[in-house]
Amino acid sequence: MSTQNAEPAGQPSLPQYVVTAAENDWFLRSLVSMVNSSDTTFGITLNVSGMLISGQLVGGKQYFEGFAATFAGAIQDPSEADSIREGFASHGSVYVNTDGTYKQDMEAPSYVHLKNCRYFHPSGNPIPGNGGVWWRGRIREVGGFALGELSSS
Repeated sequence: MSTQNAEPAGQPSLPQYVVTAAENDWFLRSLVSMVNSSDTTFGITLNVSGMLISGQLVGGKQYFEGFAATFAGAIQDPSEADSIREGFASHGSVYVNTDGTYKQDMEAPSYVHLKNCRYFHPSGNPIPGNGGVWWRGRIREVGGFALGELSSS
């Protein structure tokens, strides 16, 4: 055993802490829960792995419906496009009751959803430059956030 890593004689051992998973921000989770249980949307900018991601925070139902419409819009066969749209949009059903009202008693969210999302390069230029996209990410990966959307101008 190497003495380089040994504890100094007579010194008490310090507790060792091991981080096994990133913590979820309780406040961001509460904002996501709010949009998941209503039609509310608002601008937000997230810091994820050093990148700024900016767009409109939306609930899961709106995300899956919007993603489905965008994805199906690229399919040329109308019946196939409808089938694909309905399939993706059906994932949003976990956010609503059978009568169509939003669930108010859902578990704490693990994912955050944005529409019109853009990534901002350190140069300040947004990606994509021609408009926003639908984005879904894990809340535990968000290092911080700011209210409001960034713009390229």
